[in-house]
Parts: sequence; structure tokens; C-alpha cells
Amino acid sequence: MITVTQKQIFLPKAVNAAIRAGRAILDIYESPEHANFDLKKDKTPITTADRRAHEIIKQYLGYIRIPILSEEGRELLYEERKAWDLFWLVDPLDGTVEFLKGNGEFTVNIALMVDNHPTIGVIYVPYKQELYFNDPDRGAYKRVGVVASEEVELVYEELFDGAVLLPSVTHNEETPLRVAISRSHNTPETFEHIDTLREKYPTWRLWSRAVAISSASLPRGLWTTMFAPPRPMSGIPLRAKRYCRLRVARRSPTPRASR
Repeated sequence: MITVTQKQIFLPKAVNAAIRAGRAILDIYESPEHANFDLKKDKTPITTADRRAHEIIKQYLGYIRIPILSEEGRELLYEERKAWDLFWLVDPLDGTVEFLKGNGEFTVNIALMVDNHPTIGVIYVPYKQELYFNDPDRGAYKRVGVVASEEVELVYEELFDGAVLLPSVTHNEETPLRVAISRSHNTPETFEHIDTLREKYPTWRLWSRAVAISSASLPRGLWTTMFAPPRPMSGIPLRAKRYCRLRVARRSPTPRASR
């Protein structure tokens, strides 16, 4: 576990890193360069925006001297990181395919992993100016109108200015299960799990969007995790990997926060 003092340092740093990376992503998204990409070893695309966002996050969080495991960082052998009990888990641009499509459904995701569990998490949607974050002691929050900035330097209490506490609800017959999956990244395991849920919850509903936006912006729903990288990175501990594909939420009678 982390202390209250550590939380009050680490959470705003993660938020600031995400917003700063979001500014760089938007600069490229709004330029002719946004359509340029290469293919990685796994045949998935990587853009200049992916690389630039990674560098900004690495530089901003690097001085804290907590290891960073990033989808766009250098490949770290399991032997090198298996003993990490505290590290940043980062997807600097989640939704590269959506970025290339130009639909605005891409995010910056940063989580602080403690003993392989996401303890602090941030999802920033730069195009929509939406910020989702969790405080392990206060719950999950959403803020709108968060403009991407390369110079942002929020402190802990400022994070909650205008933020809306997201509802947490339990499943019952009046609140049918809602399942959100990635629009562009699914595997046979995803659909096997959906079939299992279909048998258990006949009234379930399926929602498909960019993966992190699916998990963050489920209307009137229970946010089951704060971090959702689009594809499991080789060797990530199972407890982190299981959050990568499928999001399950229950509808709540609480009205959705206005955008």
C-alpha cells in the first residue's frame, strides 16, 4: 500500500503527465502528420503521437524514480521486472487505430501498480477534454472541460475542483448487466467470456467503443477498473493483464454527469 502523503504526490503527477501527453497527441492529431504510422512486431500500428506521448510521460514521471512499464517503451525482460512491487503501467496512446481513423476516441492511460494491482489510475480523453481518475480513499471521479496543456501542474486538491464522483452500484434485476468491449481490439477470449456472461445474465447489453473510453464512460455505470491497455504486453502479471480486454458495468439510477 501507499501512504496518504504518497497518494497526494503521485495522483496529481499522473494526471499532469496524462494531460501534458494529451497536448502533444492533439498537436499531431490536428496536423497532416496524424495519418503517418509504422507497424510494430505484433503488426499493430504506432504513430509519432504514440512515441511523443511516451517520451513526455517518461520525462515527467521519471524523476519520481518509480519504474515505468510503457507499451511504447523498451521491451523489459520479465527477469528484470518480476520483483517490482511498485511501478507505473502506461499506455501513452490507447486507441491508435481510432486516432488514425480520426474519430477522437483515444486516451492516455496511466496507473500506479502496487503489488500488481492498479491503486491509482488516470484516463484522459484529450479530444473530448474529459478526465477520469481514482483516489483509493475517495473513489472514482470525472471532470469535463480539462484542456490539454503542456504546462499543466495541478496539485492534489485542485483535482477535485468541478469533479463528479462516479456512482458505484451493484447488480440486480432492475439494473441489467452492461458489457463494454473494444471497438478495434478483441480476441477469441473476449467473446468466450461474453458467451459466459450471456448465459448468466440474460438481460445483458453490449457496448463497443475505444477500449479505455468504454471502461471510463459507461453511462450510469460501475467503473470496474481505472486502467485499460488495449493489448496485454508480454509478461505483465496476470492480475494486471486481466483488465486489458473486457469491462463489465451495471447501470445505476443516478443521472449521468453532464458533459
